[in-house]
Amino acid sequence: RYLYCGQPVALDLRFGFNLGEAAGRKLCALWNIYVFFVTYALVDKPDLTAEVPPGSRHVTDRWLLARTQSMLAAATKAYENYAAHSVVREVDEYLEDVSNWYVRINRRRFWRSGAAADKAACYQALHHCLQTTVEVLAPIVPFITEEIWQNAVRPLRPEAPESVHHADWPQAPEAWSDPALLERTALARQAISLALHLREKANIRVRQPLRAVLVKGPETAVTALQEHMAIVQSELNIKEVRFISDTEALYVPRLAVNLRAAGPILRGDMQKVKELMDSAPAPAMAVMVAEFDSGRPVRVPGYANEVAAAAFTRERGMAPGLQVAEEGELTIALDTVIDEALELEGLSRDLVRNLQVLRKDAGLEVTQRVELSLATKSAKLLRTISEHRGYITAELLAVELHDRAMDKAAASKDLDICGHQVTAALRPSAQQAATA
Repeated sequence: RYLYCGQPVALDLRFGFNLGEAAGRKLCALWNIYVFFVTYALVDKPDLTAEVPPGSRHVTDRWLLARTQSMLAAATKAYENYAAHSVVREVDEYLEDVSNWYVRINRRRFWRSGAAADKAACYQALHHCLQTTVEVLAPIVPFITEEIWQNAVRPLRPEAPESVHHADWPQAPEAWSDPALLERTALARQAISLALHLREKANIRVRQPLRAVLVKGPETAVTALQEHMAIVQSELNIKEVRFISDTEALYVPRLAVNLRAAGPILRGDMQKVKELMDSAPAPAMAVMVAEFDSGRPVRVPGYANEVAAAAFTRERGMAPGLQVAEEGELTIALDTVIDEALELEGLSRDLVRNLQVLRKDAGLEVTQRVELSLATKSAKLLRTISEHRGYITAELLAVELHDRAMDKAAASKDLDICGHQVTAALRPSAQQAATA
């Protein structure tokens, strides 16, 4: 039903199993949001009637409500025009946004302890999203929407109709509408996407913290990033966002081989000189640029002969330690220099990620406290564990952290953390069991 309702009736549709699987994956986005919500709601049993002052809502909660209002308005208009394919398209885009933006960046808000008001806000926003989506999709996919209604809507909203198919058409409050916020969030996401591309280009994993990202852009982009500052820093795993007014400092002059002019000059050595130029360190490149600018022959480190200036062209290259990207009026520069403190913090992130997989494989509940042991002979990893002990224990819900092998472990594994070996083991905390 979802596949065929998503196809304009004026166009032929050749059915194929790949198309059916693609439709299934799109519906999985809704199901995964539902599973995420229910997993934590079963633990917290949130009160969805709690009063949350509009001004105290997190920026992403306000975005989700605005995005829900926007989707509902578009879907309502599409239904009125008998355009079911437009409904499916709108909901597809909406669920993609909710899954890859709201849920992904707000996971910590759902599982952390305390912060009752903040938790109420995110539970309310995501529940509005779920309820509105199943009401919109109910005429198209009646069974999956009914399943979600019975398990995620009725238990938390006793006044809800017995079935989603008995519910009135949803009405999103006009106060939710905020086109300006949707635009600012899109700008923040654009900047994040550019910076993540630079990380990938520099071959730096996301779990490795970096010092800063430098931004130059229009006032709207600056405002958007300031509003989403904590999210930008978290998504990019950086310590600081700096706004600059001029991009000149991001670039330095460099020389490149002029392939057309260099042929008669270098002959068979052209490829060798090109490789030497590409690998030249910044100080050597600065000397070569100065020689080129003065019109003198250029001395290429590693090449025996001086080379006539005509064999090169002057270009603009990225300053050492920076990766730069430009898109429209937005310029993003990523500081890629990693000192020892950043390296150790990165190791702690990789260690925690591996330990979380171990914890999951052990079949522990999301709120289960554990005892953890980390045995290693790596001096760097020992220093990492020492300096980031609090972070490691908090992320793993560990009440104890031992530096020796553990007896009667629920799970144990030898881990390779960026070339450093550690034997990790964990088991449910006896302290929590005794309390329970």
